[in-house]
Amino acid sequence: MVCRSSLEVLAAVRVMDVGVVILDLETPGLNGLLLISAIEELTRGLRVVVVSTKPHLDAGAVSSTGVSYVPLTSHPSGGELLSTEIARLRESPPAWTAGART
Repeated sequence: MVCRSSLEVLAAVRVMDVGVVILDLETPGLNGLLLISAIEELTRGLRVVVVSTKPHLDAGAVSSTGVSYVPLTSHPSGGELLSTEIARLRESPPAWTAGART
């Protein structure tokens, strides 16, 4: 599912059973960091991968959240990095919570 705003993301994670959310920090609506916090509050244990085309601006801010981060650049390896990270997350428990989804 593709969400066009942070409010759509929050509505979707409340009702859908998904294993990983791929989140662009520039999703319209809430600030990306606030959206990460809201997702964590609503879905304890849901894995989040943040993607950004502005790694020089976003990497530091995301590093404090405990979620995965993949810079997307014009280099062809950007998509490969994302695929690798999603596969890794599916095989491992969430890093930022030990509880189950509520």
